[in-house]
Amino acid sequence: MLPELDNVIVYLGDEEIELDLGAMVPIADDLSAEFSQQPSLYAYIAVLAARCEAAWYDAKRNTEEVRAETDKIVRDEFDSIGAKTTEAKINAEILTRKGYKEALDLEAECYQDYLIMRALTRTFDMRAQMLISLGAQLRAEAGQTGMLIRDTKQRLREISSARVSKTVDTDIPFD
Repeated sequence: MLPELDNVIVYLGDEEIELDLGAMVPIADDLSAEFSQQPSLYAYIAVLAARCEAAWYDAKRNTEEVRAETDKIVRDEFDSIGAKTTEAKINAEILTRKGYKEALDLEAECYQDYLIMRALTRTFDMRAQMLISLGAQLRAEAGQTGMLIRDTKQRLREISSARVSKTVDTDIPFD
């Protein structure tokens, strides 16, 4: 039994994108549709992965800017009271500042979304390889290794129909 696939939500700035993995990843009985949809699904996931990577880089840059600004503020505060300080004290103070913590949290969320999308890109690459193997296996079973693409599509429709029909009518012969 396959595990239930959850929806994944990624955030790109103010945009929230929800991906229904339970509908996108499994290979359905209509193989002809699966073959035709795979490239667009892969492209969609790859584009989202690239956008998530760009969002992560933006968040990293923002974190560095917030750290630099916070560093200056902390140093000015210590100088204004005439306190003697060390780099360790300044770094510790920066880490406790709300703005810096928020920037770090956003960077971590963006990195997580990027990793999820990168894994999904690999998933859809594997899905494409499975479809290629399945198509080759079906051609071999049909004895059509030298056939034309239109023949493959027709045979896939027949096999898909037979599989769907098999669940409804058990009198249909099924190879």
